[in-house]
Amino acid sequence: AIELMAEAAALGWPDWRVVSVQDVRVLKGIVLDDGPVQVRVSVKSEPLESPRAQHMRLNATLSDPRRSMLTFYRATVNLSRSRAFPDKPHLPSFADLPDPSLSVEEAYGKWLFHGPKF
Repeated sequence: AIELMAEAAALGWPDWRVVSVQDVRVLKGIVLDDGPVQVRVSVKSEPLESPRAQHMRLNATLSDPRRSMLTFYRATVNLSRSRAFPDKPHLPSFADLPDPSLSVEEAYGKWLFHGPKF
């Protein structure tokens, strides 16, 4: 969902660069019980502070095209006029990763949603 909203923003504003997606809200998750599901991706810009503004905020939604009131996801996509790329992120070394011999229960409790890393 986040990727779809970011790609729609990039297509709609090709002279700008997507720099972040924030305030993501899951309002009604998409369930793929019987195969593909059609979705509508909408992206609307907020007014620019000035014509020379370097940053722009977009309101993006993923909704059901058959039921206009049903929104699956909502987010804010931030754009920048700058073409400069940020510094390369620091990635942990293999030695910093958790012990791969953890059980599923240990991994879930320690590293996923309910553990201290959340």
